[in-house]
Amino acid sequence: MIYGRYNEEVDIYNGLKHMARNENNSISYKKINSTLIFFHEGEEILFKIITKKPPEDIEYKSFLRYLNSQDPNAKITHLPNYENFTQEEFYKFLQQILNINNPIQKPEKDIFITNKEGKKIKLLSIEEICKNYVFTADNLIKMILILIRIRSKVPVIMMGETGCGKTSLIKKLSELLNNGSSCGMKTIEIHAGFTDNDIIEKIKEFEKDAEELEKDGKTLWIFFDEINTCKSMGLISEIICKRSYHGEKIRDNITFIAACNPYRYIDNNKRDEIALNINLAYKELEKVSNKERQKLEDKSKRAKLVYTVNPLPHSLLNFVFDFGSLDKKDEQKYIQNMIEKPFTDIFNQNIDEKEKKDEKKMYK
Repeated sequence: MIYGRYNEEVDIYNGLKHMARNENNSISYKKINSTLIFFHEGEEILFKIITKKPPEDIEYKSFLRYLNSQDPNAKITHLPNYENFTQEEFYKFLQQILNINNPIQKPEKDIFITNKEGKKIKLLSIEEICKNYVFTADNLIKMILILIRIRSKVPVIMMGETGCGKTSLIKKLSELLNNGSSCGMKTIEIHAGFTDNDIIEKIKEFEKDAEELEKDGKTLWIFFDEINTCKSMGLISEIICKRSYHGEKIRDNITFIAACNPYRYIDNNKRDEIALNINLAYKELEKVSNKERQKLEDKSKRAKLVYTVNPLPHSLLNFVFDFGSLDKKDEQKYIQNMIEKPFTDIFNQNIDEKEKKDEKKMYK
């Protein structure tokens, strides 16, 4: 850039070109090199350590001493390996770092808390809040890094493939912070037909919810999904960066989070990426003639990007959080949990019913 001259259009193009190269720059647990320290929410100065250093490393030994310093009676011999964590261990980690009072498992007797208005609220267990959501070392690290950005009031714009878990992760984090309630987060599902007025009307509607939450000292998260599918990028940039719309100030207890589709060039050698094109999505391929299919595929190959997206403004490019795609091992865990949990629940329900029947027979 020559001093005194600046071409924003060229700069945005270069930024998008860098993103579209599909470089291996996404954030994940596997790519952690330095040791990370996460401080717990709340007043007590406690922290968690995440490292991939070997036990003989001097940094590993130093942080092990720091970890033991949290409790004079602790005799911790090794730092945790989050890749081997059970779901219950993940729940314990989140309970501590988020400083929430929810028990890990559902208690035998209901626990109630009283809010600022004197109303009694049932305290759900973390197990009940998470339900079928599967925690892995990878989505845990992403969740915590996003939480740090939110704490620091740094805009969060997650860029990742469709179905990689962006929305479900933010939704689950909000529920954990709000005793399982969905009232702490509102979603604006952006699409190509969205206008500035549509977005502003939604913001005004959600500000009323934020006003109610403020009475309990809580924050409302507004999640913009697929922001780069519409043409209101200037307004969205103002909302996220300046916290205003057309100059109108937005309530302080509102936090904005956004997700966008990646800028990625189509690989003409992969048919599955061609199938992501919107033209083919409208067709049932088995009903399309070979000639028509060839026309559609030729048209797809001429497109530069996998997703039909609008460029992000320069003001938002620095806040992009590369979410990456779902790891194959994590995908296997998700599928296993989705299949295993319903069958386990049915099995346990049948056992309970059988025990009840047996009890009735005993007392007859």
